[in-house]
Amino acid sequence: MWRTGLGILLTIFVLSSCKYKEEFKTHETKLFTVSVPDYFYKTRDLSEIADLQLENKFRSIYLVVLQEYKEGNADLESYSYKSVKKLTNQLENSVVARQENQRINGMLSKRTTVTGTVNDIDFQYNIAYIQGEHYFYEVAIWTPIAKMEKVGTDIENIIASFNEL
Repeated sequence: MWRTGLGILLTIFVLSSCKYKEEFKTHETKLFTVSVPDYFYKTRDLSEIADLQLENKFRSIYLVVLQEYKEGNADLESYSYKSVKKLTNQLENSVVARQENQRINGMLSKRTTVTGTVNDIDFQYNIAYIQGEHYFYEVAIWTPIAKMEKVGTDIENIIASFNEL
């Protein structure tokens, strides 16, 4: 019996020491910076075209940043519409839940929330389409809807940290 109690205490100790520091670190490319919690790890498995890809499989949260050169008289509205359409076509039961114009570090942006199902899991996609000086950027973060309450503040802080260099 004392072995069972010792085993339970040891398990609790090990699990409690596996906490994240919740500190933010900045990732920088040639064109932008974005700060993310230190529980994110670099990956190459999320997108063939993303300029930055981060994930935490344990927490089921994923992030990509894409950039696209602005050509001609392209505008943020058409860029975001095209991207949302592409995403919703890939999801089952997709719903565009929110779209609003904002400024992120002085840059015009369109914040969009999309929900949809992938492999029987309901996800929420939080996306900021941002108009930079010469590029459009897409900061997309997604997680299962059931986990949104735990990571919602982190998602908002990540998007707010985006900055063009």
